[in-house]
Amino acid sequence: MKNKELLENILPLPLIKEIEEEGASRPRLNSNVAVVFIDFVGFSRITKRLPPITLVGKLNKYFSKFDGIIDQYQLEKVKTIGDGYMFAGGLFSEGDQL
Repeated sequence: MKNKELLENILPLPLIKEIEEEGASRPRLNSNVAVVFIDFVGFSRITKRLPPITLVGKLNKYFSKFDGIIDQYQLEKVKTIGDGYMFAGGLFSEGDQL
């Protein structure tokens, strides 16, 4: 059960379902995909001035707003690391070609 929970935190649900049903996922061609990577300019400089609790609080504020946008527009969150936030749209649509 923990393996599935881990996968759900890493992979989009349609991909997990495909892997469970077919044992693997197949490559797809979709020309309507957008991938966005957000990186805060000057983040390293700011980390030297702010206490960790304040810094994490600010990141949480922004990332929570991004999460809301992702939910609103049914996008896929790909990854957050440090001050980086990556998401994509159009990954799993009716027009997917195998």
